Amino acid sequence: MEPDSDETCIDALINDAETKITCIYENGYGSAPFLMQIALTLAYNGYKIVILSKEKFDMQANLNCIQGPPAPPIHPESAKNITFLHKISSHETLLEWLFSLSNKTTSLAVLVIDKLDQYFSDVHVAALLLAVLRHTVNTYDIKLILSISQDGLKYTRLVANILYPNKILRSGWNDRCVEIRDMSEKLV
Repeated sequence: MEPDSDETCIDALINDAETKITCIYENGYGSAPFLMQIALTLAYNGYKIVILSKEKFDMQANLNCIQGPPAPPIHPESAKNITFLHKISSHETLLEWLFSLSNKTTSLAVLVIDKLDQYFSDVHVAALLLAVLRHTVNTYDIKLILSISQDGLKYTRLVANILYPNKILRSGWNDRCVEIRDMSEKLV
């Protein structure tokens, strides 16, 4: 991204066809607000999105805690393009849902998973889930945007070796706001 460009990191995620997998590592604060902003921006641009999370997303609360350019307003057109799945409580349920994609034609363009590591009960389950996610991205030509919580940082190498993320970002806390930095510490 050029320094004098008006393009945000979210625009870059949308417009970059090469970026299939983006991984956000949490550092002291959750990345849910940033994931929500990405989802709303993509939905506003017509992308069909599914957000998987163990916890319920509070759209407005998450958007009020973002450092950077504001997200588009929440309106019915954007909301129609986002599906929230909060009942995915275990790795078995997540695998069932991913495998069910093959049984139907999907218009899904972006899959967002908050705190993927919550589904890892051990390294074997983690490897299986990551391999299935990689296969899903390749088979259905969708973008995958996921976060790994601070507790899941021990899986960093496994995520890198199986998923090969195109973009790796880190979320942090700055004066009551979430900020996202790339691995060179540049604020995005």
